[in-house]
Amino acid sequence: MAMARAAVVLSLVAAMPASAAGQRGVEQIVAHHVAAMKRAALNEIMSDYADDAVVVTPSGLMPTSPRGRRGAFIGKQRARAVFARLTDAENITGIRDMETRIQVLSNEVAVLHWVQFRGSPRQVSGQDYFVVHRGKITLQDIVIEK
Repeated sequence: MAMARAAVVLSLVAAMPASAAGQRGVEQIVAHHVAAMKRAALNEIMSDYADDAVVVTPSGLMPTSPRGRRGAFIGKQRARAVFARLTDAENITGIRDMETRIQVLSNEVAVLHWVQFRGSPRQVSGQDYFVVHRGKITLQDIVIEK
């Protein structure tokens, strides 16, 4: 499933030109995103997103998503609500505890592999798939492993 998802993401950006010279690469942008998340720096998190970014969330993450269905938050302002929830008092411990590894698939696509609360009954892991275009995140798909 993960390889199929990666193939779809890659096919979506195959025709996109490489990032302009002088811009941060996809790995630096994703690393900045993780660091800002761990600090709960919401404005800094959002500085990496395009105005028309799409953030896809797993079922149950956002109370506004229909029960049992993934959410799609289109636009920077709607995406901000996702990161406000992930960095709120209820969730920040897991974010700060999170172990991460970035896998670069192309100039504009990366997968963030993550684990929270490793080795405990609360352990959860997943992948976030990122598409970056012109130095901004345009798509993030958050996938939690079962």
